Amino acid sequence: MATNRAFWEPIVYSLIRLSPILAPAAIVPLIPSDPILAEIQIKRVLAMLALLITWNMTEGAMILWIKARAEASERTRGFQIATIICAGLALVVLQYLRSLSSQGVFLLILTAISIRGMARSAWENGRPTSGFIASIVGNSLLALIALLSVAPALDWQCGVVALAIGSSLGSVEASWHSGALNGIKPPKSLPALFRVSVCIGPILIATLGTLHQLPSVYALTCVSIIPANSLFKRSSPPDIIPHRLLRGSAGIYLIFLVIMSACKLYESGRLW
Repeated sequence: MATNRAFWEPIVYSLIRLSPILAPAAIVPLIPSDPILAEIQIKRVLAMLALLITWNMTEGAMILWIKARAEASERTRGFQIATIICAGLALVVLQYLRSLSSQGVFLLILTAISIRGMARSAWENGRPTSGFIASIVGNSLLALIALLSVAPALDWQCGVVALAIGSSLGSVEASWHSGALNGIKPPKSLPALFRVSVCIGPILIATLGTLHQLPSVYALTCVSIIPANSLFKRSSPPDIIPHRLLRGSAGIYLIFLVIMSACKLYESGRLW
């Protein structure tokens, strides 16, 4: 079954995949007040965004290269050159980011983007459960890295916030890669995993607000899962995560981010 996508969907999806770096700003300020520290942090955030963009381009070009080579296509050479160029750019950005990060954070960055690459490969090769879990882990690590850049220490609240962002984004990636389910029998656990990933982010943040681990206003994030009921009604076997759910899952994720941002505007001052 072919997936018909509007021309703007790949653009929006690509931007959403960059969000783990910026989404924590809806909880804590990513840019410190000190001018010197602010300059370093801005460079670090921009470098991380550039790394994600060039890395994603490398992944995409490599997948096209592998497919073209398997089909003995005349475009194989062109995709090979594109892969080398994108990989070169990613390495340049990676080296610059290394100069801005501690060794521990840098290794965490490498781990996160590698796991995201594994997720994409798993989806492309018809292993949706592995792809789903790897997507959640990779995106959660990216959000954790952004939090580590500004948090004085790694505490459990950072981990919960990172997991909330990564899980919510995981549902969007699952919808995007739904075409990988064509021709295979999806695991029975997949629909449950999809439903949990849609709702768990807002629930986790709302729980932190209820427990006063975040300002209580963040309990309002649970409002973003109200549209989830109609979203779940539109998913049924054998097309467990049909592409038409992409806009729904992406919409819930964006509403979640907007509500968190509104809470951040309401609450002035740092949280930790």
